[in-house]
Amino acid sequence: MTEASAILKDERAQNHYRFKPSVACVEREKVMVLVSTDKGASVRVSAVAKQLLPILYRGANFSELSEHLRKLHPTARDIDAKLHVFLTQLSNAGLLENSEKKSRVNINSPKIRLLDLDPGAKLIAEGIKSVPRVFSWFMLAALLGLSCLVLLWMIVTGQLPAMTSLVDRFHIAGVAIFVLLVVPLHEFSHAIATRLAGIKAGYLGVVVHNGFVPGPYIETPEIYQLKSKISRFWIPAAGPIIDFLAVGFSGAMILWGPQDPVVQDIFVTLFFISLMFVYFDTNPITPSDGSHMLEALFDDELARVSALSFKRATLSAHKTVAAYRVIASMHLQLAVFLLYLWWS
Repeated sequence: MTEASAILKDERAQNHYRFKPSVACVEREKVMVLVSTDKGASVRVSAVAKQLLPILYRGANFSELSEHLRKLHPTARDIDAKLHVFLTQLSNAGLLENSEKKSRVNINSPKIRLLDLDPGAKLIAEGIKSVPRVFSWFMLAALLGLSCLVLLWMIVTGQLPAMTSLVDRFHIAGVAIFVLLVVPLHEFSHAIATRLAGIKAGYLGVVVHNGFVPGPYIETPEIYQLKSKISRFWIPAAGPIIDFLAVGFSGAMILWGPQDPVVQDIFVTLFFISLMFVYFDTNPITPSDGSHMLEALFDDELARVSALSFKRATLSAHKTVAAYRVIASMHLQLAVFLLYLWWS
């Protein structure tokens, strides 16, 4: 036995593996997912790993877990190696007690709670539910359709502002409208969609990514309870819809609104910022509304991580990984193609 192997064996013997009280098991259509109800981190569980869950809730050391698997699968090979991988995944996700220091998942980014959106979201959701569902979907489709028509009209008539307009016609008021109106509506739409799905929304706040990049967030502490893929899809999708409606509104104001140069510059700035955020918010490569939308449709919270990993995915289906990579590639290629047409 090498010195490194001896150290690893000693470490396994000393460690006691036990789920945190906040860890919940959620049965989906085809898989089981372990979710941290307070942090939002999750790990998809294989059929073999399910056999360890009762023991992990009680707590056990590595040898006890390994022995349990050997009794159930006497002919299996590499049990210790695969068990080590599974426990590392749990630890990295912060699902095990005393795993905070080992976690590679940024689950402790500084957060500042600002406002509880649940009461307002509940009130609006109840209002939406009080009207016929067909009418609600018709209104949403009509608004999205009008935004598409505005964008198409700008392209066909040659009135789409040039890319250089974001610099030449930049106006700080356009940024202010986006930050003070569109961003809060974006986050509030997540809360409304959460309530429409039948679960509670949480606080609106600011999270500091990587220690220095601030960004808004909305808590959805009960989203793991939703078994419906469509319900889990619409919650992140609600934000980009608001961004796209802002594109349609600002585009309409450019076409048919006041033609005062200052007013036009404001809406040109709002148009470009909203359009950029439609793209960035639907981006499947980084953790975003786009990646959450795809993970919901694939019913796999690890789809993005598995698809972007250079290592072979063990807990995500090969078809899911392949499809996710294709969509991510198409999303990137679409941006390059549109930029080329816009600039040329």
